[in-house]
Amino acid sequence: MKARSGVWVDLFLGGVSAFVLLVLLVRGSAAEETAILRGTTRSVEGSPLYGILVKAQAKGSNVATWVFSDSNGQYEFPPLSPAEYEISVGKKWTKSVKLVSGGAVLDFQVQLGPDFMNQTTGTTWAALLPGSEAEKASLYKNCGSCHSYWRLFDRPQKDAKGWAVLGQRMARVTSTGAPLAPDQPYRIDLSEENFNALNAYLERVITPELLGKRTVDAMLRPTGQAAKAVFTEWDLSKQVKETGIAWTEPKTGVVWVIVVTHDGYDGLGRLDMKTGDLKLFPSALRDAAFHDVLGDREGNPWITAARANKIVKLDLTTNQFKIWEISNRWNSRWAHTGDWDPGGNFWVTLTIGEGAVVKLNPKTGEVTGVPTLTKNPDVYGLQVDQEGNVWFTYLAGHKIGKIDHKTGRMTEYDPPTPDAGPRRIQMDSKGRLWFSEFYVDKVGMLDPKTMKWEEYDLGSPGGSPYFVKVDDHDQIWFNLMNGNALGTVDPETRDVQLFLLPNPDSLSRDAFFDYSSEPHAIVYGHSYIGPGSHVGVGRMYVRK
Repeated sequence: MKARSGVWVDLFLGGVSAFVLLVLLVRGSAAEETAILRGTTRSVEGSPLYGILVKAQAKGSNVATWVFSDSNGQYEFPPLSPAEYEISVGKKWTKSVKLVSGGAVLDFQVQLGPDFMNQTTGTTWAALLPGSEAEKASLYKNCGSCHSYWRLFDRPQKDAKGWAVLGQRMARVTSTGAPLAPDQPYRIDLSEENFNALNAYLERVITPELLGKRTVDAMLRPTGQAAKAVFTEWDLSKQVKETGIAWTEPKTGVVWVIVVTHDGYDGLGRLDMKTGDLKLFPSALRDAAFHDVLGDREGNPWITAARANKIVKLDLTTNQFKIWEISNRWNSRWAHTGDWDPGGNFWVTLTIGEGAVVKLNPKTGEVTGVPTLTKNPDVYGLQVDQEGNVWFTYLAGHKIGKIDHKTGRMTEYDPPTPDAGPRRIQMDSKGRLWFSEFYVDKVGMLDPKTMKWEEYDLGSPGGSPYFVKVDDHDQIWFNLMNGNALGTVDPETRDVQLFLLPNPDSLSRDAFFDYSSEPHAIVYGHSYIGPGSHVGVGRMYVRK
């Protein structure tokens, strides 16, 4: 009887456990209930339209998701939570749908034209313009160095006077609209020879009538792999005034994004992409121009405060900021990009002035520096290799620099293409250095072991690659500032793939990878400063 009683007790307890498990599973499935939204995009004549960007956003939510229609004009969103959604195509076509567990089908019939300005870029417009290569090069150089020149087409001036006023204003401000410091060079060459010729060209080719005539020709409509991209963006404009670079904790998917609060303080925001929760960590600094953010081994975010010329750390054990001053004894300032060496020292580039790379010893607080051999080179991106050698780029000096970890000696190297404008730099698992070549629309590679150079043409004249990143499969990622796209280049096949960003003129200065879920994703901060500005964080993955 005891044995039989024990069996019944076990069966009873097992039944209870199974029941509890069933209840938990039902509750879990209810909490994670999702639905599928799909449909077709067609022209007014009824033909399917490929490569059309479709947006879904729950009413009252600050999160939006975008997908593209395929070669048959069909689109399908990844599983969405049931809610009331606004589904939109272009600027004009919007439908509301109450999405329930059974899903929904929404078809769109649209007219291609100016209402699809959101699917054009600075480079697609520039490719349509008449004029000499010299005139176009002047457009790229003068109007696309700090932000995309797409906005020139989105709101063209009416006459030469309008272009002149715009040019003079943009020549004297930073990319965020702040006045330039006295020792900073003007953004635009205001000499009569350059300025008058540029204004005459802009007045001649960028007219208010251009949108109506050429928007369809300027549209970027992805196909194939590029049409499988899924974008999600968190609009943080209600919580903060500006956003900047967003560092992602690769294993958790938590994002630390540089912000300026609405009351003017520089700080960080912690965004949980799974819940959408944003927690703000304002510092005591105003107008410090927080620029780059990168996490250390313990996950503490470190920031370069460019205008304040400081190094800043957010200690997550205390939630307090620690600040180190960088002196001006190297006649250089504007702390820009940082990285750690194997000994735990934090190296930072100083972009404005004669040029220097500085090292902070966090244990002692001592800051030492190495001046550049080339003067006024605009020292920009930085990467420390496994041995502790410090590599960096010169945006204006057009070189790659190195500080030897043993001797402290600095060496400078010239990429194969003159005046290339190396901007960001990162190392792959083989020890090869990859860097963006901003002014010649290429991605470059230097193998320090063999001193062999390679360059990869991105096939996008005037696209202006800003950053370069290497993922865990040694796939090379970059962005096009004027092309409003993320992209990949295969080191073996040299194939280039572009992914159109969903918001036009999205200024993204860097990106990091989210390995916390499949498929892996790339995460970027984006900030468009101006009328109708959008600021926040974006995430993109490519469906299998």
